[in-house]
Parts: sequence; structure tokens; C-alpha cells
Amino acid sequence: MDSHGISEGVLDRFAHHTATPEEQRAVLRHLLAGCESCRCHLVRFWPSLTRQKNVVELSPKNYNAVFMGVETIASGRATAGLAELESVPTLRQELIIRNHPRFWNREICEELIESSHAARFSSMQMMRQRSWLAVLVATQIKSKRGSDEAQVMDLRARAWLGYANALRVSGDFNAADQAFLNAQTHMKTGGGTLPLRARVLKQLGSLRLDQRRFGESRPLIREATEIWRDLHDRQEVARCLVLEANAASEEGDPGAALRLLDQSERIADSTADPKLGLIIAHNRTRYLAENLQVGAAVDLHDQVSAQFAPKIEPLLHIRLTWTKGQLLCWRGHFEPAIEALSSAQQDFLAQGNRCDAAMVSIELASVLGRVGRRKEVRLLAAAAFQEMTARGIHREALA
Repeated sequence: MDSHGISEGVLDRFAHHTATPEEQRAVLRHLLAGCESCRCHLVRFWPSLTRQKNVVELSPKNYNAVFMGVETIASGRATAGLAELESVPTLRQELIIRNHPRFWNREICEELIESSHAARFSSMQMMRQRSWLAVLVATQIKSKRGSDEAQVMDLRARAWLGYANALRVSGDFNAADQAFLNAQTHMKTGGGTLPLRARVLKQLGSLRLDQRRFGESRPLIREATEIWRDLHDRQEVARCLVLEANAASEEGDPGAALRLLDQSERIADSTADPKLGLIIAHNRTRYLAENLQVGAAVDLHDQVSAQFAPKIEPLLHIRLTWTKGQLLCWRGHFEPAIEALSSAQQDFLAQGNRCDAAMVSIELASVLGRVGRRKEVRLLAAAAFQEMTARGIHREALA
């Protein structure tokens, strides 16, 4: 099915009500165009389709107009709701959602979940705020008995999952653990669809990786990978392989990390998701350096920076700066390395991510020690120790 742009993975998510709004619109347009193979695929989930014929004749000249009218009705409420929320200060948004039932609907919840996910490379604060508002909306949505109740529970699971991931990305690991527990509880109560289960496993694997609990992380990531393979979703498989490569690198095996990236790159469609292509290239830079191929790493980093510079979002730019500082240090250029690492540290702090700022501080302290600036080393080490200890990351605390 990939040949006409709609994968089986996307169809399965559409059938299980876990597709993104963009995927839903793409599938609906595709089905309205009369694709028989996709209709047959969906019969597995909706047997009643076998008894249905076209109720009205649809032609290329009128089905788009009809669809756009339906789409406007379905999404207008969410768009207006988000616009109203964005017009007031952040602190007031939560109060409005708690007290006004007009916001308690699935469309607004879906839009908040998607808006939070879209902010993952641009603003940690927005990612966290939008995901928390999605949780508040999902909690207020009422359900009927039967399949509708399962769908509401799955929606709540997705909202809690988005919030848990936002907490993880911003370095609040203890709160993320509780949020993941809430997501898993709702998933078990609801339908527990395979795509939802795969997302929970992958994001929980990411949290365990950030917590340096490697023995728990990789099995979770691999289980998620197998689910996406079974669902024939190549992009999600590629993302899971990138995450497992990161785990291999953190465990001290950059060779295995490079091999996993090779697998990911072979199956990923970087034209459909340029950010995935950027992440693969950036991670390859790091693993090459860790594998003592520093020259190749520097060349690739320069190439990546030049290729993506005009379009790099803030959080990805910070990580590129961090990597630049590491490469400069490995080449013995200590003063420029200090400048790059200091910039990355301050930018992480500006984003509210004290955990990654502390990780950079450890490396910055090491470089400062090499040039004899020991007073600054002690100050950075003390601050990093407190951050790592508070999050239960004992390896970095010892460092």
C-alpha cells in the first residue's frame, strides 16, 4: 500500500482511532477517491463495510468540496477553542478548561495532543503546557458504556502519555514515572490498541534510557519495534531503531549504535520526515566520534549544519551546538569547545531543561579542568551533582 501513499500502519491507526488528525484527513481523502484495496484492508476492523456500497456517487469534481465541508464542521470547534485559549495568559488557560464544559470534547483534546507533540523540537514549555491541558480535557470527557468508553480511556491514555513524554524531555523524571503509570492504567482499562501500546513502550523505554536503567530500556524499545514491524509502519520502526542506537551508545558500544542507525536509514523515508533524517545524521556524528573516527565525525557535522541550518528548530540547534563542543574538545581545541558547551548549557537552562544542562556541565567541567580553571570546575560539578542526584541518575552523579 505504500505505493499510493497510505501505509498499512496508518490505516490500522485510523481504524483504531489513534491516527493523528493529519493522517485521518489523508485516509479520508484517499477513501473518498475510491481506493478498493484500502477499503478491503479496513474490512478486517469494520466488517459492515462488506455489506455497504457507495451511498452517493462521488466524482473528482465534487468529492473534495464535500469532504472539506465535513472537515470544517469536525475541526472548527477545536480550532476556535485553541484560538480562545491562546488569547489568554498561560496560567489562565488551565482555569478556563477546568470551568467551561465547552472545552470538554475529543476534538480539542486531539488538537492539544498534536500541538504538544509538534512543539517537541521548538519549546519544552509549550510541549509541557499543551500536554497538561490535554490531560485536563481528557479527564472531563464523559463516555457511554461499550466501545465509546474504551475509546475515551484510550484518549486519556494518549493524553497522559503525551504529558509523561513532555516531563521526560524537560528532565522531570520522577513526575514522568507517575504520568506513565497513569497512561498505562488508562490503556489497560480502554481498548489498548497495538499502536497505543507501541507508543507507550517506546516512550517508557526513552525514560528508562534517560534514567540510565539500560537493562529495562532496550527490551521495551525492542518490543515496540516488533509491534510496528507487525503493523508494517516503517517510519515508526526507523524511529525505534534510532532510539535503540542511542541506548547502545550510552552503554558504550558505538559500533552497534552505528549498525542500528544503518538499519534505520535504510527503511526511513527522510523526505516524508526531514527531522528524522536530521536526527539520524546528527546521531551518526556522535557515534563516529565515540568510535574514534573524529575526522569523519567533524566532516559530517559540518555537512549536517550547512544542510539543515536554515530549518533547524531551537532544541535541535542546541544539541548540534553540544555536539560541536564535544568534537572541538576531542580535537584539542579547548577554548572554542568551552564556548560551544557554555552556549548549549545556557540554552538548555533557558528552555527549562536543567537535566540536560547538568549533563553538558559535566563535559564542560572536564574541559575547564584541562585548561586549569579548577574553581569553575568545582562550582559546575557541585551543581551537576545536585541535579543528577535529585533525578536518581547515579552514574552521572558519580562522574
